Amino acid sequence: MDLAKDETSRRLSWFTEGLERGLRIESGGGDSFLVTALAWRINAPDDVTDAPVSDDVLLADLTATLEQAIDAANALTP
Repeated sequence: MDLAKDETSRRLSWFTEGLERGLRIESGGGDSFLVTALAWRINAPDDVTDAPVSDDVLLADLTATLEQAIDAANALTP
């Protein structure tokens, strides 16, 4: 699993079933986060299929949400 960081978000990514998959975690302000599932083909990183997982995850609930988000990313087909 890879981790990319910038000022306002983090992206976890991994490779499975012939596709790159990932989660984007962005600050929602205060103690909340936006979590988005992602999938893209290896040679097309700009052609991303995404699906919101949750738009108001509290810090205390973030770990519990990640399992659901990983399942959502693994289910996406670009």
